[in-house]
Order: sequence, then structure tokens, then C-alpha cells
Amino acid sequence: MSDVFIRYKKLPPRVGGFTVLDQDGNYNVYLNKNRTREDNLDSVDHELAHVENAHFSSSEHVRVLEKN
Repeated sequence: MSDVFIRYKKLPPRVGGFTVLDQDGNYNVYLNKNRTREDNLDSVDHELAHVENAHFSSSEHVRVLEKN
């Protein structure tokens, strides 16, 4: 079973967050530390949907995955 780690990082204003799958199979969710709590909660929901929908093992283009 993989773990999910939430991390805060200074990101460009238009970036809410992103997720990186590490070599141990864990998901590292990076959130923009300059955004509001509510915005970060929305970003967490969005990023966890990628994890739950197995987007990291998909061959679909990232633009297709983001639309879904």
C-alpha cells in the first residue's frame, strides 16, 4: 500500500499543486503554501483524484487526465 505525503512549497501563483510518485511508490502532494486553506483543500481533492483513478499508471496524455 502506498502512502500519501502532503508537503507545502512556494509555487507560482497559478499552480495550486501537483503530485509526484517517488521511487518507493509513495505519492508526494505538493501544495502552494501561498494559497488559502480552502484553495489547498480543493487542490488536495484534485490531486487525490489522480491517485484514486490510477492516473500515474495511465498511458493517456496529461491533458486528457486533467479534463477527467
